[in-house]
Amino acid sequence: MILPETNVIVRPGGLIDAASLDPTLTLTLHGSYSGAHIGRLRLSDDGETLLFQPSVPFLPGEVATCQIAAGIRSLAGDTFTEASFIFTIAEARPAAMLDAIVSMSGNEGLRDSDRDNVLEAASAPGDPPLLRVVTTGATGPGDVFLSDFRFDNPSYPSHLLTVRNDGSLSFFRPLAGQGLDFKRQGDRLTYFDGMAAGYYALNPLHAVVDSFRCGNGYETDPHELVLLPNGHALLMAYDPQRFDMSRVVLGGRADAIVTGLIVQELDREREVVFQWRSWDHFAVTDATHRDLRAATIDYCHGNAIEPDQDGGLLISSRHMDEITKISRATGEIVWRLGGRNNQFAFVGDRQRFSHQHAIRRLPNGNILLFDNGYYHSPQVSRAVEYALDEGRMTATLVWQFRSEPDIFGFAMGNAQRLPNGNTLIGWGSTNPSVTEVTSDGRQVYGLDLPPAVYSYRAFRFEWPPVRPVQAEVHPRVLNTRSGGAWVAAVIEPEAFDPITINPRSITLAGVPAVSDREATSGDFDGDGHRDLTVRFPRSAVVDRLRPGRNLVEIAGSMTTGEHFLGAVEIRLIGPPSPVAGASTTRLLTKPGEWPLRIATGIGGSAVELTAFDVNGRLVRRWSATPGAGGVVEWNGRSAGGERLPSGIYFIRAGREALAGPAARVMLLR
Repeated sequence: MILPETNVIVRPGGLIDAASLDPTLTLTLHGSYSGAHIGRLRLSDDGETLLFQPSVPFLPGEVATCQIAAGIRSLAGDTFTEASFIFTIAEARPAAMLDAIVSMSGNEGLRDSDRDNVLEAASAPGDPPLLRVVTTGATGPGDVFLSDFRFDNPSYPSHLLTVRNDGSLSFFRPLAGQGLDFKRQGDRLTYFDGMAAGYYALNPLHAVVDSFRCGNGYETDPHELVLLPNGHALLMAYDPQRFDMSRVVLGGRADAIVTGLIVQELDREREVVFQWRSWDHFAVTDATHRDLRAATIDYCHGNAIEPDQDGGLLISSRHMDEITKISRATGEIVWRLGGRNNQFAFVGDRQRFSHQHAIRRLPNGNILLFDNGYYHSPQVSRAVEYALDEGRMTATLVWQFRSEPDIFGFAMGNAQRLPNGNTLIGWGSTNPSVTEVTSDGRQVYGLDLPPAVYSYRAFRFEWPPVRPVQAEVHPRVLNTRSGGAWVAAVIEPEAFDPITINPRSITLAGVPAVSDREATSGDFDGDGHRDLTVRFPRSAVVDRLRPGRNLVEIAGSMTTGEHFLGAVEIRLIGPPSPVAGASTTRLLTKPGEWPLRIATGIGGSAVELTAFDVNGRLVRRWSATPGAGGVVEWNGRSAGGERLPSGIYFIRAGREALAGPAARVMLLR
């Protein structure tokens, strides 16, 4: 049942010595109908996998024989013996079989009763959908990412949307067709484009810079793309094949079309370096709630791939009610959670999950998923977190969110654990569309799309990416008694060219650079790496410092769309300039303590406090009554209750203290 366009993947074990490979002798391939196959043999970028791409496809129904000659050496000095294996090519697939490939808008379980609820959307083509956003508490950092589409109208043009907490759009792009799974992956944004039948990647300037499609003749499925740190990509495909179900169940059709699941890993040259097929590991009878006597059977319906912490892969199969862990090395099943072949004892969750989506492994080792609850009674969707003991084979429910009143999203959906401990839930095919809740179940954010308009998944991310830089200033010691017009900063990026920095955007402790004419590029510190030097008004920098050592932020943006962030140490000596009415504001909290304790120098009645970011922008003004010693506390949040992003902030006390000494706070999220 292998497709004619397949490549051949050989992993003999360990890193391979490329010098031991012979392009014409190392691997030979022969088809029982088509004869010998020539092609390209190469060593993949992982250094351990040989890939052979035949020049022409195989013929339907033939048996292929692969012979691997002796003599392949590993870098460790081992020599591998010869080996051979065979595989059989699938019969020709008629158009009717290809039509059975399940798409997002085709067979996610849409019933007649669901169609009755499809209403006309209040949005004109090309315009962004009308959004209703409610923020009632402190959310996770960043904006909400989603793309809209309609079940009832495949021609409805989707939109890529990045939504701020106030409902405004920080990014909007209309698409020609259906768009799905819009999210951040590292320093790129990715989404599935229905018109292109593949995934696109956008850079921080939102320009398309890459694309991803399945290989070996398979159509790319829109459910999942995972970009790996080594430049590889994980994708999935649905594979309809003619299957004799009369040999499987009484009354089964001999000419049934059964859809299997294909999981692929592409290397940096976009060739298939790993391929896993449900045909080799799952039985069609593993499906739950499927009519095995039907003409077409989608028995897996994979919808998520998650790289596990030990190098394995977690796969979510909706129509099997199962999460499966497979070995990346061998493809064999490690364990099965849920469904007919469940190997775990569920603790604290008798109903388990039903027709789930979006399995994710959390940093604490637990798994988080969206339980659609399709076959629960009553039907109700929820986000669930399980602690897995893979030794004792237990799955303990440690957290869940079930809305009041209940929400049921019959298809799609996801759950994302945020850096602040909140969980963002995309409810899939229902309204509300998005909910964010705290760990104790309090809702702090909600977003609704118009009726009949849904989002496959929803996420919250900080964007654009922030790149680190190393920097130093000259002079490093500033004396309030001395003159001098400038403070010069030398910025050395760690992973990008300094000429991509926009000099007009650079700030030091919130002080803007003098002008772009003052920025010069070259190797000024003599370490062999190109850097950028920019100048700042000395007096303005001194006004932001307090006596002693100061760790101040240097930040800015890049012409490539990213931001950069670094820190420099400046020492200020000499008597401070007196400011009438200024208080002595200083930070008392030690690193790691929370909340922040600030000495205001003011006792008795309430005092007004003001917090600024390094660019001098007001982020919060509030009143507090100091405790003993004039101490007040700050929780690191803005006036709207939002967690402020990582960076340096200045806090001053008293109405007349805007130019006076400030408590300098570095927040690290």
